[in-house]
Amino acid sequence: MEVRAMTVRQTLFLIITPIIAMCVLSFGNGFFTTYSSIELDNLGRSSLMIGIISAAYFFGMTAGSYFSQFTIIRVGYIRAFVLFASLMAISTLIVGVNKSVAVWVLFRFVCGYSLAALFIIIESWCILSSDKRNRGLIFSIYLFVYYGTQALSQLMINVHFSEGILAYCFISSLCSVAIVLMAFTKTVAPVPNSEEICSPAKIIKKVPLAMAASVIGGSLLGSIYTLLPIFLVRVGSDHDMISVLMMTTILGGMLLQVPIGKLSDLTDRRKVIFLAGAGIFITSMFIFAFHTSYFIFAVIMFIFGGCAFVIYPLSISHASDFLDENEILGAIGVLTIAYGLGSVISPVVISSVMSIFGPFGFFIITALLSISLCLYSVYRISARKSATDTATFTIVTPESLNFTEAQEIISEKSSEE
Repeated sequence: MEVRAMTVRQTLFLIITPIIAMCVLSFGNGFFTTYSSIELDNLGRSSLMIGIISAAYFFGMTAGSYFSQFTIIRVGYIRAFVLFASLMAISTLIVGVNKSVAVWVLFRFVCGYSLAALFIIIESWCILSSDKRNRGLIFSIYLFVYYGTQALSQLMINVHFSEGILAYCFISSLCSVAIVLMAFTKTVAPVPNSEEICSPAKIIKKVPLAMAASVIGGSLLGSIYTLLPIFLVRVGSDHDMISVLMMTTILGGMLLQVPIGKLSDLTDRRKVIFLAGAGIFITSMFIFAFHTSYFIFAVIMFIFGGCAFVIYPLSISHASDFLDENEILGAIGVLTIAYGLGSVISPVVISSVMSIFGPFGFFIITALLSISLCLYSVYRISARKSATDTATFTIVTPESLNFTEAQEIISEKSSEE
């Protein structure tokens, strides 16, 4: 028992600097994402234009989730971190100074690309520094901190900067602080690895529900981070209410990960995907009736966030139930790209619907997405028996999957040999 405790403490010591750097980055990025959406709305940009800019950000994250690995492998974790955090800081300042739509599209893409790389660096560092006995605990601690910090960042919406550029300077300075932390760390960074991505057609054939859930999960989270603040503004919420409701939504995603994940380990994971989809549908419908009641609105958003944030990790665990071990690595890459495509497409589609039907177009689309997921889950349950041996649910963020899941399988295979 003492050896296990020492192992956990030693592992935490090895990754304390990356975790602190992650806290700083997620605080700045969480504030930046919400603040930039509100800023664009204040500038009079249309919902469609805001959606296009948001899509550029998530397209950057999709591209960064794959292509940034080559840079990380070539220069190593620490230098890659300094590179991408610097790009993040520069891009933030540029969009703060220049309000041109073309400039925002370009540098929001750069921000998304850089952020994906930074998440991969930090999260794969955590995974590679842990072992099979404590990996779940270590990664849970990291993600609890990540989502908690991101939720707290929404309170920054209440801070009134005397000039708009100061908000962007604040965010850029947080990137610089993270760079300093990583540049001065004495911890030896692990050696990155790379894996080949397999055919999407093969994954669609073997685990179609996982692919569908990944796309829908990306669509939901992409819209929550970029267009939910716009919905809140247009239904009359002030800055204080927006920050609290955004924080409540993300806290739901943080706190409900573990109980829903444990439930999925006890039963057919497809049924849990169905329940999560049903939760999103019901809460989307309730918003129409209860958005004027502050307390009830907050409770609904907590549940909505909790159900939306678990769709993607459930899809990963579900895929692991039906794939051979040598297929999992390639599947992770495909599902990551599927998530990214959902994140790119949803802001454009939902913003267009909001332009036609008003702000409630946001929840019209989330309701349609969730009911589609429920119906397809029921179909897949009836079409195929459940897996005999289910893979343990892992709390994941999509930005890290190409590295973290790959390294987990490699570590397990090495220990077995």
